Amino acid sequence: MLKELIKYFYYLLDSAVILLRKGDNGFKAAKENKKGLFIVKTDLIGDYILFRNFLEELRKSDKFKDWRITVCGNPSWKELALEHDSKWADEFIWLEPSKYAGNVLYRLKFNWRLRGERFDLLLNPIFSKDFIIDEAVSRAARADKKIGQEGDLLNLSARQKRISNSCYDKLIERPENTFFEFYLNKNFVEKVIGDKIDIEKPYLDTGKKNGYASKNPYAVIFPGAGEKSRRWNAVGFARVADYLVKKYGWDVYIEGASGDADLAQRVIDECREKERIISRAGSSLTGFAKVLHSAEILISNETMAVHLAATLDIKTVCISNGKYYGKCCPYPKKTGFRVEYVYPKEIRNYAGGYRDRIEKFGASQGFDLESVGAKIVEKAVDAFN
Repeated sequence: MLKELIKYFYYLLDSAVILLRKGDNGFKAAKENKKGLFIVKTDLIGDYILFRNFLEELRKSDKFKDWRITVCGNPSWKELALEHDSKWADEFIWLEPSKYAGNVLYRLKFNWRLRGERFDLLLNPIFSKDFIIDEAVSRAARADKKIGQEGDLLNLSARQKRISNSCYDKLIERPENTFFEFYLNKNFVEKVIGDKIDIEKPYLDTGKKNGYASKNPYAVIFPGAGEKSRRWNAVGFARVADYLVKKYGWDVYIEGASGDADLAQRVIDECREKERIISRAGSSLTGFAKVLHSAEILISNETMAVHLAATLDIKTVCISNGKYYGKCCPYPKKTGFRVEYVYPKEIRNYAGGYRDRIEKFGASQGFDLESVGAKIVEKAVDAFN
């Protein structure tokens, strides 16, 4: 109840800024004699990976090739965007979601700054919207026209969805039988540019394959995840790491963000083959991509690492609790991504097919990963060999 009250307090606060901050009708694109496109993409790294290829499609389209493109993004994927996607956008404006949702002063300053500019068109491609983050940015931004996704109710109440959708001039509906986020993004951009896009999976060019120097073949383990409920246990990862060393003769790199250093060490502490298992927790996002590009296989929780592996065509075993089944997992077969999914017993033992599973688990918060044993994950690894 308190969280809902806070959301509506922020909504009233944002509305006050919108009324008070009229702006001067100035816009950087106008000075360059260009139209201005503003894209709201404030969600996490995995979400950006499933969208970023369509930023290129927007830039290259006949409709927007001469426009000035500004992306409002999440700093968690800043490094990736600046290294690989800066040629597709003229400017990135970085918004820290945790501060925007929890610091009134930060929120007021950001919205006040945003209201000082004007855009010809705003796009919000996020399907599962957040009422006080991306939707608030869409409401605050000044644009002659706004286009968003019709969206779902995973993060919104029905009332919040009505309020959010009312700020758009046009809503793009989800095509029938389309659930995977990459294809929702594809449909959105196709409708916006008025043309078909010939892409079936996300991709990333990190340079020459085997560009990462290593004496021995290696596997990568990614034991972290943003939500604790998505993390498999350290002992399980350690057993699998030992298995990769003993059966396949590979070194094993434990990857992760800087905050995953303790988790990576816990995995190593549980390993028997410690001399062949190395922690790389704290490496940069682009550095991780280069290491992953030359890996034999990735073993990971369901997190951004799996989406990054998809862009690089790396064989992957994904340990997933099944949260929001269909949205980000499993990858549809037509993507060609070589991935084996390991789910908790509630999903493993369910007899229904893909569509039945989406109907049953698509709105779920997932299940306990403790029912996943190391032997099941090892069997998934062997399925590739």
